[in-house]
Amino acid sequence: MLSHLELRHTIESGFLPTACKCTVHENNTLTVEVKLPNRNFAHVVADGVPVDVLNSSRAISEFIARLKRDLRVREAASSEAPIGMLKSMRR
Repeated sequence: MLSHLELRHTIESGFLPTACKCTVHENNTLTVEVKLPNRNFAHVVADGVPVDVLNSSRAISEFIARLKRDLRVREAASSEAPIGMLKSMRR
């Protein structure tokens, strides 16, 4: 399993060149915020995701792909409103 620092770096790098901030909380969950170009606010793409479900390279890459897909769908649906939390990633 990756350290929290490595996990954050991997997730944030997966969104480049888009700005992404991954925060690991004391309760071993994480929040991923993505700031889209030309926007003044960050979209909360995922909140409360248990760190222990991201226990392999494959799990992490699938997580990033799912967040990107969700972000594209929600961005296409609403170009003005912030994106809500992705609840489906919770256990």
